This record gives sequence, structure tokens and C-alpha cells, in this order.
Amino acid sequence: MTLLKRPLLWLEEQASWDVRQFFSWFAVAYVFGLLRAFYFAKFSCTDIYFVLLLTSLSVLMSLWLRCFGIILLSIFLGFLFGLTIGKVNVPRDIYQEGVIAKKLYKIQGSVEIVRPDNSGGKYDGASFIISDVLDLEAEDGAIPFLKYKRIQVCSRMSDVKHLHVGDYVAIRIQLAHSKTKLLPGSYDFRLGNHLKKIDCVGYAVGKPYLISKYEKFSPISFIKNIRQSYYEQISSLLEKDCADFAAALIIGESRGLSRDIMEDMRTAGISHVLCVSGLHLSLVAMICFSSFRFILNLIPQIALSVNTKFYSALFSLLFSFVYWILSGMNVATTRAFIMTSIAVIAVMFNRSICSFRSISCAILLVLLFNPLDVTSVSFQLSFAAVFALIGCQKFFHTHIAKKATGVISSIYNSVASNVYSSVTVGIATASVVIYHFYIFSVYQMLGNVAVLPVVSMLLMPMAMLSLFCIPLGLGKYPMFVMGKGITFVTKVASYIASLPFSIVYFGHISWLNAVLFILGFLWLVLFKSVWRVLGVIVMVVVVIAVYFSDKPKMIIDFRNGAFAINDSGDLRIHADRMSPFARRCWADWFGKKTVVLCKGGMKKSNMTFDVGDNVKVVVINRADNQKIEADLILDNIGMGTENLKASHIISKADLDKLECIALYYRSGQMFIYGIGGSYHVRIRG
Repeated sequence: MTLLKRPLLWLEEQASWDVRQFFSWFAVAYVFGLLRAFYFAKFSCTDIYFVLLLTSLSVLMSLWLRCFGIILLSIFLGFLFGLTIGKVNVPRDIYQEGVIAKKLYKIQGSVEIVRPDNSGGKYDGASFIISDVLDLEAEDGAIPFLKYKRIQVCSRMSDVKHLHVGDYVAIRIQLAHSKTKLLPGSYDFRLGNHLKKIDCVGYAVGKPYLISKYEKFSPISFIKNIRQSYYEQISSLLEKDCADFAAALIIGESRGLSRDIMEDMRTAGISHVLCVSGLHLSLVAMICFSSFRFILNLIPQIALSVNTKFYSALFSLLFSFVYWILSGMNVATTRAFIMTSIAVIAVMFNRSICSFRSISCAILLVLLFNPLDVTSVSFQLSFAAVFALIGCQKFFHTHIAKKATGVISSIYNSVASNVYSSVTVGIATASVVIYHFYIFSVYQMLGNVAVLPVVSMLLMPMAMLSLFCIPLGLGKYPMFVMGKGITFVTKVASYIASLPFSIVYFGHISWLNAVLFILGFLWLVLFKSVWRVLGVIVMVVVVIAVYFSDKPKMIIDFRNGAFAINDSGDLRIHADRMSPFARRCWADWFGKKTVVLCKGGMKKSNMTFDVGDNVKVVVINRADNQKIEADLILDNIGMGTENLKASHIISKADLDKLECIALYYRSGQMFIYGIGGSYHVRIRG
């Protein structure tokens, strides 16, 4: 016991500096518990029992080492809470096969959302959601595979610009194939639709027929129509690209932006300015608070008899709520609204706030209503960035910012703050960006230094001013100024994107590396004691692991008869047909800059590949009586094992479950990573 006493007392001493962050660690552990439950198929109740045991041990430890025990208890309780909630909310019915036939449907329903949408490559693209869907050609009007009775319809903006939220319409559509993922570990389209409570996506065949106009009043529908009206007014005051950029800044509608502008913004590392976030909500709250308090103070009877600060804060809170709904209520905006609301309520009751506790409350509230939001890219990027800004601000004010006053010091602090924020946020979100998008922007610090002053001091004030000016018919004045600023931002983004080596192509990385990197960064910013250095060590180890990680030898897509072999230079995809979007996804997944489509996918004859060390992989596409020998055989036609000899044979049924596979080979071992599972094959003993 004497030998253990000294290190345990040291742990308790270090924990005494960090025990105040127990609530933040509870929220962070809750997030990781949800990720464990949602992302990994082998999750079982045994995980819950094991964490419950650790929680019980931490309770006993807290009786002896109070501070250290409280930190452990908060971590294990949060993780246990996340596992339990995740176990209950795991979606089980979104991966059913054969639920959507690729055929024409004549449907009718209520218009819920009308928005521009150029994501499919159409410059005049639009999408709208129809709820309470009925099939006009079915006897009972029901479409059996619709769970939410909501379909997203893609069309042309010119065909739907006369529609408003609440209108009842009929339209003929062709439902798209309900795919899960393009590649193993890539974006899950069905899960994304499930998060939006959308059953499927369809493409309009002709114009929608208006049955009846919106009549029944609903507060949410009323605000959504106001949002649509704002977009129409903005579009009439600016040319299309500038108008779509302005709409993204004002009401959070960024899907109308052209692909070229979006690519330039992402490459320059400044696409975050297009999201309605804390800067928007804080400006709205500040403007409303100051304006309303100024008006109240002009009336002596009110100024002397009531607490003007309280009622001004209450008014700003109500207007922030309206703007939150107006901006689309996405995850990042919801986080910003919750944190802004906490700050405003603190002003109302003369209380101080802890930023870490505010972001922790936002995490718990967002995931309380929809735990699946933890899988969205918006949630992961938004909260990682805010944790970075909060956790690293003390270091900036202590070691970097100048204490002296004056013009030069102010300019220095402003530039240094932009650079420092860009670096910290870039590090915090790096693993999330690379895991989901497979690339990393090299010049994001340069882009943020050049653009953020214009955005924060020109575009954002004009955007907030336009919220009040557009309803009064005075929108052309702030819109004119915004147009000049937007042109500058897009030109800067285009210039930075054209610079050499503007993007590093990482390709697909392991989920474990992404999670460990974020965990290491959170460890660094949440702890204050000496053991925060462990976070840096974890991050460095992850970077080394990613750098030396293997890339797949090849990818085979059995659904579409396509394959690609990892070779130096361009990625060469062999397929009869593949969309530009899919080709770009394959190239990014491999970590390749360019891609070449070679005609002719998986042929009717059998195919043999050498993955190294004379290890042969055979894909069977035609049945014959010849004996086939290989190290790995992929039976794509259900031939059976009679004439096959290999270390491992994957049957047709298993290949149908895998859908698309990435094949890794290293030192006599083969790893097969598919959409519906994985295999480990030992080729040579």
C-alpha cells in the first residue's frame, strides 16, 4: 500500500485541477457511447454490463480518491448513458432490401419544404419535400414501404417556384434506387434520409399540379413560407451565384450554390462561413438586445419602473428563437441557439456562465431529442470546432495576444486571433474532415486570414441588417454591399484553390484513428494538469499511424459490375457506366487526384488479379467445368465449391451482403472490408 500511496496521491492532486470539468467529460463520454452503439455492428449488451462494472468500481474509488473518482465516474456514467440510449435508438428497419421499385408513381401530398438544390449538377435545380404522401394509382392510396410518408422530389426551380409550404399537389415521379453506401466506410445515404425522416428520393417527371393552395395556418409553416419569401427576394436583388451565397449567410440555404463555388470554398478551407452558426445568432441577439433596450430607455416611465435589461434580453431570446426556425434548425444552428440562449438567460438573471458547461448542455440537449444526430458530419464538425475555440482561448490571451492598447496592437491581435483560431479549429476537425471527405485543405489558414475580416466586419452585419430591411422593401441597399463582399470572397477562394498543393489527398482512414485523434485533442483542451500531455502523444501516434497505413489493393463493386486497381498515378476505374459523382467519390476514397473511366467493367468471363507475392484472387463470373485454384475465390454467380480450391471462398450470398469490397493484402494476410461486413483471410501460414 505504501508503494501505491504516492502515485495515487499524485493522481488525486492532478485531478483536483480538473474536477470542475466532470460535466464536460460526461457529455463527451455520452457522445462516444452513442458512436459506439451506432457505428459498430458487433455492439451487444455485454458492453453495457462491462461499463456498468467500471462505473461501480469508480463509485468505490470516489470514496477514497474524491476528485479522481468523480472524473472517472462522470466518464463511465456518460459512456454508459450513451450506450444505453444508442442501444434503444439503433435504426433497425432502414436497410431492408427490395423496398423501393424503380418505377413511376403518381403521388399527391402537402408541400413541406421548397429549396434550391444544385447538388445533382443542375444549375437550375430544386428539391421539395412532399409529406402525407398518397399513391393515386393504388386502391387504398398507400405506398407500403413508406415509414414517414415523406418523399424528397428533385426538379427544376422554374417548375416549382410557384409552390409554397402547405400547398397540396399531385406529381408523377420516378423513385431512385435506395442505396446505402457507395464504398465501405463512406456516407450512408439511407441513414442520412432516416435522419431527415425522408423515406426516399424521387425525380419529377413533368411539372407538379397544384390541387389547392395553402390555407390552414401553422406557425412553423408560416415561418417556412417567410424563409422561402426571403430567398425569392434575395434572388431578385442579386445575380444567381451571389444570391445563393447571400441566402446561405442569411437563412442558411446553401444547396443552391454552384458546384464550382462550393469546391473552391472547401479547397480554400473557408466553407464554414456558409453555415449559420454562433456568429449569426450572437449578432442577432446583440442587435435585438441593444435596439430594444435603447427604445425602452427613451421612455422615462418605462426606464425608471422596469428592469430594461431583463426585458431586452427576453426580446432578444424570442427573436433568436424565430431566427433559429427561419435558418432551418440544422444541428450547427441548434447548437448556436442553445449556447446563445444560455448566455442571454445568464444576462437576464445577472449570472456568469462557463463556456464548457454551455457546450456540454448543447450536446446533451441536441442528442436528447435525436441521438442519431451524433452520426452527422455537421454535429461532429460544429462541436469539435467550438471545443477547440473554448479550450484554446486562454493560451492565446496568456501567451500570444498583446496586452498593450493602440492601433498596431489591435491589428496584431486581430490577425493573430484569426491565425490561431484557424490553426486550432483545423487541428480539432482534421480527423473528422479526412474521415468523411478524405482530403485536407493546406491553405485554410491563409483563406481564413484573408476572408474572415470581410465576413465578420462587412458581410455578417449586412446580412443581419437585411433581415430587417427586406420586409420593409429596403433590401437593395445591404444587398448591394453584400454583393461586393461576396465577389471578393469567391475570388479569394478561387485563387487559393488554384494554388499548387492546395489539397492533400489522404484517402479512406480507419474510424479508430479518427476517434482517437478527437479523443486526444479533447483530452488536451479539457484537462489543465500535467497529464494533458497524453493527449498530444495520442494525436502524434495517430498521425504516424495514418501516414504508414496501407491502402487497398483494389475495390470491387458487385452491384454495378465495376472495379478499380490501386496503382501509381491516376485511378483507373473499369465500368460500363458510372456517374461523375461516383467517380469522384472513388478517387477521393483511394486518395487520388484524378480518375480515368475505362469502358468495360466486370466481364462475363472469370477474372484473375495478382495482389502481390504471387497471391491470386479470382472472381467467378461464368460457370464452367474447369477446376479453379487461387488463394482467394469470390464466387459471384453461386457456382458452389465442387471445382474450386482456395484458402478461402466467399459465396454469392455473402458477396450480396458485402455489396462492395475493398481488398487489403499484407504479409500473407488478406483483409476484405465490405459495406455489409468484413473478412480476415490468412493466405499462408
